[in-house]
Amino acid sequence: MKSHILGFPSLGFSGELKRAAEGYAAGLCSNSDFMKFCAKIRADNWLFQKSRGLDCVCVGDFAPVDRVLNSIIMLGAIPQRFDEDAKTSHPLELSLKMAGMLKSSAEPLASARWFDSRLFVSIPEIEPDTEFSFFCTKILEDTVAASEAGYVPKPCMIGPFTFMRLARCDSAFDKWSKIYDLAGVYCEILEALKEFAPFVQIAEPVFAEDYLLMNPYRALIAPVYERLNAAAGDSKIILTSFFDAFEKNLDAAISAGCAVLHVDCAKSVSELDAVLESLPGEMSLSLGVVNGRDCWINDYEKSLAVVGRAKAALGPERVMVST
Repeated sequence: MKSHILGFPSLGFSGELKRAAEGYAAGLCSNSDFMKFCAKIRADNWLFQKSRGLDCVCVGDFAPVDRVLNSIIMLGAIPQRFDEDAKTSHPLELSLKMAGMLKSSAEPLASARWFDSRLFVSIPEIEPDTEFSFFCTKILEDTVAASEAGYVPKPCMIGPFTFMRLARCDSAFDKWSKIYDLAGVYCEILEALKEFAPFVQIAEPVFAEDYLLMNPYRALIAPVYERLNAAAGDSKIILTSFFDAFEKNLDAAISAGCAVLHVDCAKSVSELDAVLESLPGEMSLSLGVVNGRDCWINDYEKSLAVVGRAKAALGPERVMVST
């Protein structure tokens, strides 16, 4: 039975990465000093996870501004007004300009609350002429670095359906018409990662929303994820809602056909029975048994009981333990 976590706080344990980014934006440190600081946080996080006995370490789970903005830049979904900045700026500087933290002639991206958290994230913008690409390869670079350092990396990404759900567009344009273009870039990324990562975590908080239940594009989940799973090859995709139970969208999450389905049993243990009844024989289960927002307090008897039920139903080889 393997163990992992969904990720560290994206801005650092106590917001130190955010403060460092604000200091860099204010000219209090150089680009190289800030990059060294980021590298130290990354290295400390990896060492912490391995020293606690976890089977893999998270890659791509922290961001100087926010993880959605990292995804926007990674996927090349950069609005045209930032074209000049994209040509002349380091990805770090570009992210700060797009967030309005560094001076730019372009209006910064809007922001909104990240589902039910207290975090605010940048909002993607999609237009008819948006062309997605693997623009920033940092997730691959960090994955390779983790592998070369002797860790088992697990790249963590925001999924294509959540990305599209968050995106804004002109009211006359159907943003969902771009989902297969977006999926093509995810496939390119997964193909690049599979040599180095036995697992890739894809977060789809939208799978826990009524929005998906009422959206006709729900039917695209199976064909889109069929492409992603094929691109991942032997690398196993862990699909997670990240924040809540799948509930009425459980069938849609299972239809994605990923190798591992992560269920938030810390918040919604009542869903476990339905999951155990519905899980296909080839699919493994990752159990979130510790609340990542309150990880210093945990009911271990309750957690062990949940893990025991899953092991009895599926066998230990199909069960992972997580936050």
